[in-house]
Amino acid sequence: MTNATPKTIAFCFHHAERSGASLWLERFLLARPLDGWRVLAVLPSESPMEESLRAAGCEVHRMNVTQRAFSTARLTEKPALLANRFASLGEYRRLFKAEGVDLVYVNSSLQIAPMVAAKAANCELVVHVHEAWSRGRTFGIKRAAIRRLAHGAIFASQRGISLFGGEPAGKHWLFSPNGVDPKLSGMRESRDSTRSVLGIAPDQKLYLFLGTMQAIKGIHDLLNVWPEFHRQHPNARLVFAGGVAKGDSHPAIDAFLEEGLPGAEYLGFRRDALELIAAADWMVLPSYGEAMPLSVVEAMMIGTPVVARDVGDVAWLLEDERGVVFSGDGPAVLDVAMRKTISSDSGQLADNAQAFAKEHLTNGQQQDQLRDYLEGLLRD
Repeated sequence: MTNATPKTIAFCFHHAERSGASLWLERFLLARPLDGWRVLAVLPSESPMEESLRAAGCEVHRMNVTQRAFSTARLTEKPALLANRFASLGEYRRLFKAEGVDLVYVNSSLQIAPMVAAKAANCELVVHVHEAWSRGRTFGIKRAAIRRLAHGAIFASQRGISLFGGEPAGKHWLFSPNGVDPKLSGMRESRDSTRSVLGIAPDQKLYLFLGTMQAIKGIHDLLNVWPEFHRQHPNARLVFAGGVAKGDSHPAIDAFLEEGLPGAEYLGFRRDALELIAAADWMVLPSYGEAMPLSVVEAMMIGTPVVARDVGDVAWLLEDERGVVFSGDGPAVLDVAMRKTISSDSGQLADNAQAFAKEHLTNGQQQDQLRDYLEGLLRD
């Protein structure tokens, strides 16, 4: 931008950990696509991302109200959450006013407080909708808030746009598929070394789940079908990598974390997630709620075939022989899909997926798209 006084944009992170939408936003800001802007990175609490964001030229602000509400309110979980949201609204508004923010970017439709605060502070507001499911009582509230408060909305999936409805008059809706670095296409070179560290023999077939260990991810279905699948295919190994969710577990997940399963292993949160994808023969995503899963896009670019439930834009990503997609609830449909991985031409699926990712799902394309979009909102 050429303005003498740079525009100020506040990027509000959904949570403080490097996962999901917050991981995507950190990567976006580290790429520095907004030179000439004053960028505020607003984190809900202390975060491991603070150092990297400051190094990228962002001014980091920490909204510690989130941490205080849960640790000192002495309330049950839902009232504590409401107390947090109410208190943080004032904190966000004061921040936006004090820093002279021109545009507020909220990277999850779950963040109602900064949306309302942006309106109260007379800031332009854009919401990045990384969710694409309509289950739950809060969906109507989120949809109404975005349609009423936001000047623009970015949707990480076409299905998300359809759920939130057509573009209101005077608003600016945008479909922006998640993009990743095309250099990931060379990561399969690390496959053998990573498998060796994990103790995976060359003749073993490695299945990987990458993500938070929580019920919405459908992990309990995978744990249900795995014992029989492993009995029939003893050379198969299943590895889980990711943090453990609080408040959204499942008895099957709890039992696995405590007792384990034959042929399955939990590695915990890993910083070498991309290397794990490159080492796997298949990545499995039985999730019940996604928009456009970043891990699937990463696997496509790396060249690791994916088997995933038809949620969000998964079918759009993996159609035309780019992966194995299954529909429906419960473990039975996953069981059928897992058996397809034995007979499918995984190499051809991976090649098809990688070619599609290189053409349509690069981070450079997305960064250019979002920069032009945000600049357009500020010009209007």
